Amino acid sequence: LSGGSKDLSVPNGEVLQIGHLDTTTNAFTERMQIAVSGNVGIGSTSPTETLVVRDVSVADDRRGIRNIAYRPHITLEDLSTSANDWQIWADSGDLSFLYGDASDGVSKLGSTAMVMDASNGNIGFGTAAPSEVLHINSINPSIRMVDTNTGADAFITANSGVGGVAIQADLNSEVVGSYIDLSVDGATRVRVTETGDVGIGDTTPDGSLKLDVNGNIGANNYCDGAGNNCIAATALGDGDNLGNHTATTNLDMNDRDIRNTRIIQGKDLDDDTGGTDNKYRMFYRDGAHTFYDGGVVIGRYGNGTWTDLANGNLIIQNQVGVGFTNPSEEVHVRRDQLSPTTVAVQNASAGADTDVSAGFTAQSNGTSLRIETYGTGATGTLGGANRADAAFMRTASGAPASSLNIGNGGAAPLNFFTTDLTRMTILANGNVGIGTTSPGANLHIDASNPTVRISGDSTGAWGGSSLYMEALGSTAANRFNQALFSMTRGSAGDASFSLQRRDDNAFTGTIMGYGDTTGLSFGTAVNNTAAATTERIKILPNGNVGISETNPAFRLDVNGSFAADYLGRRTHSSGHLVGGYNNLGANSTNTNPIFTIGTNYNPTDTTLGNMYGIGYTSGGSASFITGTGNGWGMYIASDGDARTFLSGASSNSYINKDGGNVGIGTDSPSHRLHVASSARIPEVIFAPNNNGAADKSSIVGGSGAVQIFADANIDFYESDSNTREFRFNMGNGNFEFSGNLRRITGSGNLKCPTGEVMVGFSETGIMCEEPTIIYN
Repeated sequence: LSGGSKDLSVPNGEVLQIGHLDTTTNAFTERMQIAVSGNVGIGSTSPTETLVVRDVSVADDRRGIRNIAYRPHITLEDLSTSANDWQIWADSGDLSFLYGDASDGVSKLGSTAMVMDASNGNIGFGTAAPSEVLHINSINPSIRMVDTNTGADAFITANSGVGGVAIQADLNSEVVGSYIDLSVDGATRVRVTETGDVGIGDTTPDGSLKLDVNGNIGANNYCDGAGNNCIAATALGDGDNLGNHTATTNLDMNDRDIRNTRIIQGKDLDDDTGGTDNKYRMFYRDGAHTFYDGGVVIGRYGNGTWTDLANGNLIIQNQVGVGFTNPSEEVHVRRDQLSPTTVAVQNASAGADTDVSAGFTAQSNGTSLRIETYGTGATGTLGGANRADAAFMRTASGAPASSLNIGNGGAAPLNFFTTDLTRMTILANGNVGIGTTSPGANLHIDASNPTVRISGDSTGAWGGSSLYMEALGSTAANRFNQALFSMTRGSAGDASFSLQRRDDNAFTGTIMGYGDTTGLSFGTAVNNTAAATTERIKILPNGNVGISETNPAFRLDVNGSFAADYLGRRTHSSGHLVGGYNNLGANSTNTNPIFTIGTNYNPTDTTLGNMYGIGYTSGGSASFITGTGNGWGMYIASDGDARTFLSGASSNSYINKDGGNVGIGTDSPSHRLHVASSARIPEVIFAPNNNGAADKSSIVGGSGAVQIFADANIDFYESDSNTREFRFNMGNGNFEFSGNLRRITGSGNLKCPTGEVMVGFSETGIMCEEPTIIYN
C-alpha cells in the first residue's frame, strides 16, 4: 500500500491478519491480528483484551510495547468516568505516575501520584522531587501497617494542622496487650502500654504508676498534680524554723503529745556536750526512729558505766527477745507462723574491697567462730578460695588456735547440699556417701559417671599426687600392709604412675607402673616377705606386650612357655605362628621348632636333644637332617631324631628313615608302600616332567590283580647296568628282548622254576630268570 491514505478492510465477521508472506514457498506467518471484536493481538491469535502482546518465541523473551519519544508515556483512560485516568511516563530518567484527566494532564491529587527519581533512587508520593528515600507529600499524610495474623493495624500520621506526628498501635483493639516501644541499640528504652502506663527503662511498668522509671529522675521543681505548690529541688529537706524559743525551765506536756516533730537535739548528761552538733540527734524518717550520730543504750544507765559510744553502736544490757517477752538466750527470736523465722545480716555495698562481707562471730575467752558471706565486689582470697560470691565458716586464725567441729549429737545423718540437692551424707556409723544418702561403705560414691580426682600442684620433677592405703595388724612375717598409688611427672614433664607396696619404712615393691616413655608394667613378689618385686608383664608405648620379657620386640613376646585353649587368626594372611628370624641364610642350621609336646622335650638352637615335635629348617644345612634330604622343609622329630623330612623345594625328602611302612588308603600298611583302594582307579600315577595327563602311566590294583596302564611303551631295566632288558611295545603288543631267551626244559606245562620269572619265549619253551626288582 502506498501513496496517500488507504483503507485496509476485510468482510464483516472476518479477522484481519497482517504478517509475512514468503513468495518462494507461499508460507504466511501472522505477525498481528485484528479480531472481529476489535481486539488487537501481536503475537496472539486470539486476543481477549483491547491490546494483547505475546512473546511466542522461547529464544527471544524481550517482546513488549516500546514507546520511543522525548517524553514517552502510556495513558490508561477510563471512558466510564471522566478524569479517572492514569498516565505513566518517563522523563529525564524519572518514572512518574499521574492520576487525573488524561485530556489535559491535570492530577486529581494536585500533584504527580508517584515518582521514582533516577538520580538518587528516592520514591515520592505526592511530590515530583522526592528528597528522601521515601517522601510522602499530602494533607495529613499517613502510613498504615496491618498484621494479617491478628488484624491489628498501626498508623504513623502527620497532622499538618498542628505540626505533630502520631503513632497508633492496634487502633481497633484487635488484640490484648498492645504497646508502643522506642528502642535504641536493640533494647527497649520507652514503652507505652495499652492502659496508658509509661515505662522508662522498664518494659513492664507498674499499673499503679502512670510513669514508672527504672533509674533517676532529675527536675528543677517538684509540684502537685495541678502544677501548683512547687518546691525547688535545691530546697528539698529545708524547712522553716517556726518560733525559735529558748526554755528557762522544764517543759511539762501535762499528758499531752508532742506531734509533728522532725528532729530532737539532745546533750550529754555528764559533760553537757552536744546540743548543736550532729551528736545526740534523733529524728523521724521513712517510718523509723533514727539516731543520727553516736550510740544507743537500752538498759539501766549509771554515771561512768560506758565511755562515749562509737557512731551507730547499740548496747542492750540484758537479753533480747523478739516475738515474746521472756527470752532465755542473749538473743531469742520466736515466731508462731507458717513461714520461716530467720535472723538476717546484710551488707548492701557493691564496692570492691577485701572486707565487703556480712557475718556472725561467736567468741568465748579468745576462741572465736565466724560465719561470713562476701558480695560480688569482694576481692582477694580466703583459704585459697576467691572471696567474691562466697560464704565461709572458720575459727580465728590467731592465738589461741581452735579446732572447728561440725556434726550432730544424735543418730541422724549429716547432709551437705547444693542447689537444694543433697551432695554428701555422713551416717551415724561413719559411712560417707557422695551422690547417695544411704552409703553402704566407708566411702560410697553413686553417680552416672562417678569420678575421683586427686590433683598435685607441684611443677617440679617427680611432683604429683598419691593415694595411700593401709591394713592394720601386720606381723614380722607379713609386713606388707600398706599400698601407695602415685601419679607423678618425670624430669622431662612426662607422666607416670605406679602402685607400690611398703616394706618397713620404704615403698620398694612396684606392683604396677606406667611412664609415657617406658610403658606399662606389672610385677609380683616371690613371697610375702620379699622386699622387691619382679616385673612380670610389660606393655611398651608401641603396643608390644612382654610376659617375663622387659623389652618385648613383638606384639606378644613371651620369655617362657604358655598354654592356650585356642589360637585364632584375624585374617587369612595373619594370625599364624611366626618365628623370630628374618634372615634365611643365617638361620638355616637352627632347629626352628613349631610344636613340641611339652617343655621337657624342647630342642636347643642347633640340636634336637630329645625333641618330640615338628619344626622347619634347611635340610642341606641342619646337621640333624640326614641322608640326601635338602631344601627348606618341615621335619617330624621323635626322641631327638628327625625321622621324617618333607622338603618344600624341588629337593630330596624322606619318610620313616629308620624303617616302617607307609599306607595310602589304609591305616594298617603291611609293606613299605601300601596303596589300598576299593575302586578300580589309578593308585600310583607316573607323570614324567610334570606333564599332567600327557605321557601318564599308572598302576591299578583291584580284583586280586595288578594292572599297569601306560600311554607309551613299558620298559624293564637291569638295575646295575641301567640297560633295558625287556620292553612291551604298546603300539603292536610285541615283546622285545635285548638278550637271548632262556629255554626251560621239562615236561608238562611251561612254567618257570621256583624263584624265577618268565622273560621270553623260544621254539621249545619259555625263557625264565631270577627276578630283579628296582625300588624307586
